[in-house]
Amino acid sequence: MKDFRAVLMLATMFFSVLIMNAQTNCVNYYLSQEDIGIDSETFGVALADFNGDGWKDVVAIHAYDAIEVYFNNGDGTFNTTATYYGDDSWRFGVEIMDIENDGDWDFITSPQNSSFGNGMEIWENNGTGIFTLKGTILGNTGGYEFAVGDLNDDGFTDIFFPHGDISIMLNNGNGYFTSNGQTNLSASSPEDVTLNDFDGDGDLDAVVVRGGGSGFVGKYYINDGTGQFMDSGQELSYGCDGVDSGDIDSDGDMDVTIAPFYGNIHFWVNDGFGNFMPGDSLFDASAFYADVILKDINFDNHADIITDKQIWLNDTYNPGSFIKQDFEMTASTHDHAVDDINNDGLPDIYLGRFSSENGDQVFFYEEPQFIYVDTTLCFGDSIFLENEWQTEPGTFFACAGCDTLDIINLSFYDEINTGVVIEDGTLMALAEDAEYQWLDCEAGFQPIQGQTAQTFTPEVTGNYAVEITAYGMCVDTSACYLVVVSGMAENRPENTNVFPNPAGDELNIELNGYDNGTLKMIDFTGKVVIISDFQSPKFTLDVSRLPAGIYYLMIHTGNTLFFRDKIIIK
Repeated sequence: MKDFRAVLMLATMFFSVLIMNAQTNCVNYYLSQEDIGIDSETFGVALADFNGDGWKDVVAIHAYDAIEVYFNNGDGTFNTTATYYGDDSWRFGVEIMDIENDGDWDFITSPQNSSFGNGMEIWENNGTGIFTLKGTILGNTGGYEFAVGDLNDDGFTDIFFPHGDISIMLNNGNGYFTSNGQTNLSASSPEDVTLNDFDGDGDLDAVVVRGGGSGFVGKYYINDGTGQFMDSGQELSYGCDGVDSGDIDSDGDMDVTIAPFYGNIHFWVNDGFGNFMPGDSLFDASAFYADVILKDINFDNHADIITDKQIWLNDTYNPGSFIKQDFEMTASTHDHAVDDINNDGLPDIYLGRFSSENGDQVFFYEEPQFIYVDTTLCFGDSIFLENEWQTEPGTFFACAGCDTLDIINLSFYDEINTGVVIEDGTLMALAEDAEYQWLDCEAGFQPIQGQTAQTFTPEVTGNYAVEITAYGMCVDTSACYLVVVSGMAENRPENTNVFPNPAGDELNIELNGYDNGTLKMIDFTGKVVIISDFQSPKFTLDVSRLPAGIYYLMIHTGNTLFFRDKIIIK
């Protein structure tokens, strides 16, 4: 009987230094590489390990020419000799996905201009970073950004593409896509889309933002769980280029962050059921924005804001309030990506520059101060680090203050041996070098006073378990074991009868003067196989589903326990 516990480290351990609002350089970035694709006006970018060497590579969409793939040199820098795919064409967005769940990263592009007729292109990876065009979908369409995710809960990644009309393309499981059949969804002048479970029902919904004036409002579409969407009727911001979603205020639901073409970054706050209300605006964030990403970059388990210009840290002690950092990017851009490029565990930035004279840029996370912490948890416990409950050993970061991170070396104690052996009526726990407390299973696992040795010899027939404490902090409990004390097998009042024995499908029970209680049938391992309340001194028990064998019968009536052994089911 495993005693699982979710363990969250106290703030005094990890957050030993306060983040002060006045400090605006709590995360620092520096320019590591530039002029990647010097004459490439980059639209979309995406990072993934394409060739399986453990380092993030990049695919960049040239505004008017071929697709460019740049491989990581194995030190965080990119080989600036591009591998080109596809003919020259006006593409815009790109998304990474494993189209057929074969373990490598493929990518899909979106068309900017419908006149080229190429539609969305599906590029399949052979596992070594070499791509072939698997096929195209939605020809003669033009749009900008799109999003991918499992929309119908079949385990395969699907596509949500707003391009005036909204196309929802479902993965057949082999990397080919077919429409979900909907033709009633539209959003003119769409710029970007984010997928998340906004209404808390376990499937991915969509928020689309649109460019243009006040008549071009953003829209929120609700998924019914099968990949069919309906317009919620809610209207969000207009005149926007970028959108992302996450838990901005740390209340457990998914909110929306929107970057306008020009103006203030602002929020739409979720009430937990998919109803959005206008939230705060970052009035210091007033610029031309093309993209926004929500990601926890200082490891305090709160989503931060990374635009293509600036960084805003979510206040650790006042979630939903943001602190602008001194760092700024000034290049003209349409897209950027945030991931660990140099394998130091810290999130870096790839900025896709839109320039005919200058190439893309890479910014590395400047190494903060580190505090090294060794943490050992009990087997089966967990700790919330890097926005996930960690259940396996590893090395993780946690915020320890402004520009300071804990490096947590997480390990786990071995599983406690909860085995028990029975010999001549004595129970012995197999775990060594531990503390023991024997328990009465029939009395709600109450501790048995004075029974704290490794062995225990019951004086009364019953079911018993042992609680074991090991390593000074870890607790686990054994299964219950039946012990029959000699001389008590026929502990019953006169005129009490159980028949027939052996029994077939039914067992008749007669109790003299006892008209209510609880009956348990127990197999030879001590497992309770039937538990039933009775309200009459005479009743019949259905035992037709029990395997043939020998069973024990225990009857509780008030404070009285009757016990019968060797009930044979044939």
